[in-house]
Amino acid sequence: MALGVLAKGSIVLGGIGSSVGGYFLINNLTSRSEGNIRSTKSIRDKLVQEGYTLLNFENTTGNEWEKIKAEYKKENVDAKRFAGVNKDDDATVLAGIKNSCLQYLQEETENEDNYKLSRRWCVVPISVQNKLKGKTFLKTDAGDSNDNSDWDKLVTKHDSHSDKWISFETGKSTEEKRTKIKEQCAAQSKLETTNAGFEDALKNVDLWCTKESVPKE
Repeated sequence: MALGVLAKGSIVLGGIGSSVGGYFLINNLTSRSEGNIRSTKSIRDKLVQEGYTLLNFENTTGNEWEKIKAEYKKENVDAKRFAGVNKDDDATVLAGIKNSCLQYLQEETENEDNYKLSRRWCVVPISVQNKLKGKTFLKTDAGDSNDNSDWDKLVTKHDSHSDKWISFETGKSTEEKRTKIKEQCAAQSKLETTNAGFEDALKNVDLWCTKESVPKE
């Protein structure tokens, strides 16, 4: 009789143990799932965190949208425009860009191509220089020699760098190289997000055109 009670007790306890174990297993999996959801970042989130300002999608009039439209119409590579948005149809192009932006911005950042399309066509256009406004830019005017010593240090850094920004002909002097780098810095810093070369320009200007990029002695 006592054995029967003990057996029954074991079964009950076993059942409780299984239930508790099952609860903790399910709860743990649910927590992990919720954690993954919370850690997922949308393209919208990433752009905002990187300091870009999204376009006003409630009103597609104004200079910002007109600039987007003008640059979009210049892009002849299909893969660098939104699928299904005809750049040559003035009546629908802005609505097409807007609707594509609203769709792409909700996607996850793992899709690098869609992130780049969104940065190019869905944010208020901003230049490389303004994006790097926290940096101190070296003077690029041809007649301004105040920063030449820093430019020469960058020339030396460039000569030994494995990933060169500019290809110089053999025999070019430091002065000639300095002039060329200054010219490139002046031109590249003006490029805006609507330009296909914005990302490379942002990287190179940050690496070769600022006070912060000059090698420390």
